[in-house]
Amino acid sequence: MMIPEFIDANGLRFGYLSQGQGPLVICMHGFPDTPYTYCDLMRRLSERGYRVVAPFSRGYAPTEIPANNSFSMEDFGRDILALIEAFDAPDAYLIGHDWGATAVYAASALAPNKVIKAVTAAVPHPHAMKLTAAQIRKSWYMFFFQLPWFPERKIKKDNYALIEKLCRDWSPGLFEADATYYINEFKRALSKDEHLLAALGYYRALFGSANTKRVADLFAEPISVPTLTMAGENDGCIGAEHFSNMKPFFSDQLDIEILPDAGHFMHLEQPEVFATHILNFFEQE
Repeated sequence: MMIPEFIDANGLRFGYLSQGQGPLVICMHGFPDTPYTYCDLMRRLSERGYRVVAPFSRGYAPTEIPANNSFSMEDFGRDILALIEAFDAPDAYLIGHDWGATAVYAASALAPNKVIKAVTAAVPHPHAMKLTAAQIRKSWYMFFFQLPWFPERKIKKDNYALIEKLCRDWSPGLFEADATYYINEFKRALSKDEHLLAALGYYRALFGSANTKRVADLFAEPISVPTLTMAGENDGCIGAEHFSNMKPFFSDQLDIEILPDAGHFMHLEQPEVFATHILNFFEQE
């Protein structure tokens, strides 16, 4: 098990996992998740000559909670850009899953010159997401998380039974098998009430006219970073059909891979396939 190291960036002290030497790759995780689900990918990338770091996102222990409790998409993007600078690199390859994908889109929009190539998984570009009736049913938890205090209590009830239900719904094959290690790491990261509240802050920052304007401003122009996006064909969280709407929001290369027989946590379900797509994309001329 890798032990977190620490670095200061964007006004926060970040915990992160690290492996390898070479060009910098930053891997951003989502919910309900931690950097530990990247361990297999980190090994594969480091063996090919990359320096791979996987931070705990703002609010996830051991990373600090921002004093202003701000969890906007722009905040996530600026976290990545500050981490690139903190690691003393001119630029970096970016990989993001779930909320981490949102962070990668934001960083790519804010400073495309700092991003060599970007990989996103399980979440499409914000402008490509359509709230169809089917997607609203899948996204029920996002609306539930808008309630005050009750979601926090419900999540911790019966040893995080709700989180385990979400994971089984999103990646049925994986979480019907033995994936308890990853869930336990998530529980550890959010075991203190203030960290759980921070994780829900990501969702609570999504709604309202102010956020709508921030997102519109952030993604006013197409992303000019070469990007690979991946989705699981059987993802129970976000339908794979949303990824076909992404082309208009990119002015450079956009590759879309829909992985058969995969769900939301495709990097755990099909680690070799996932890594192969990324390495092929990174090493394209």
